[in-house]
Amino acid sequence: MQQNPYIVPRAGLAEDSGSDTPALRQPYLLALALFVAGISALLASSLLQGFAGVPVGQVLRAVPGLLGPWLTSLLISSAVAVLFMQAQRERHAIREFRPFALIVVVFLLLSGAAVEWLAGLLRDSGREFALWLADVANLMGLVSPLAFLTSAAVQAGICLLPLWLVLLLTRSRCVRQPSKALLPIARLHVAFGVALGFAAITGKLLSGLARLFLASKVGAWGLALEIAAWAVPFALVLVGVLRQLPPQVPRYAAGRVVLAALTISLGWSFSVVLVELVGYVLLQEPLGRLQAASGLPVLPLLAILVALLLLASWTFTGARWLPGRKRRAQSSPR
Repeated sequence: MQQNPYIVPRAGLAEDSGSDTPALRQPYLLALALFVAGISALLASSLLQGFAGVPVGQVLRAVPGLLGPWLTSLLISSAVAVLFMQAQRERHAIREFRPFALIVVVFLLLSGAAVEWLAGLLRDSGREFALWLADVANLMGLVSPLAFLTSAAVQAGICLLPLWLVLLLTRSRCVRQPSKALLPIARLHVAFGVALGFAAITGKLLSGLARLFLASKVGAWGLALEIAAWAVPFALVLVGVLRQLPPQVPRYAAGRVVLAALTISLGWSFSVVLVELVGYVLLQEPLGRLQAASGLPVLPLLAILVALLLLASWTFTGARWLPGRKRRAQSSPR
């Protein structure tokens, strides 16, 4: 029976888009498994302390203080996993990572072992370094940000090495694309990658600064404040990048995604420090009088508003690195 020439075959539609590629979604499943395993490990550790004789009330009070830094560590590991797996997917034309369940289990075991090894190393040899940091903690306010950024870099390395090893050993069993030509994908994948990379770079710093300077003033809302410190900028970057991309982008380009995240993170951080410092010097007295007269936290609210506006601007700048970014239509000459 002759087919209708006006009906487009479904197989042809599937080949024109990479959205149905399982390997495009599998990195998010690995990140989800990482979050579930990480939070479960933290809760199990707290329960073991309770069984060991530590008062239950003390254990419950300690969990929120541990959960904030733990979530940012999981955020960094998830960003590394998603970006590296997307890069491997495009580089080796992988349609589906197999055996995926084995990849997830082995990666979680190896990364957990690496975390335990690092924790033991810090307990044995990091005590003197920690005492030195405590002695110079007030040195121009630089030690805390550097400590948070160093911790983020170490966490990224702990995640990257086991994942690289697991994917290398299982690459021969992965399903490959029939053609090595890159297929277009939905813009949400690229925007989410940029926002995730940005949150991984700045999350520990923002959450740590919120914990150091603000968490003690809000009491039970300290954990929510730590999460909001990186979740709100993450959402702003995600929406901003989405608005700069067409519905379909030609490829993921993990290197450009990382470059965009670095541009946004570094540019935003330096501009916030510079603008806030100049504003504090020039406007401290009038804004202080306004705050005293109104009874409202004018200075913190204005600082947050300026930081968010600068982030929106740097998101537009960082999105210039991404493939398929929208170009502003030039006005026709009269």
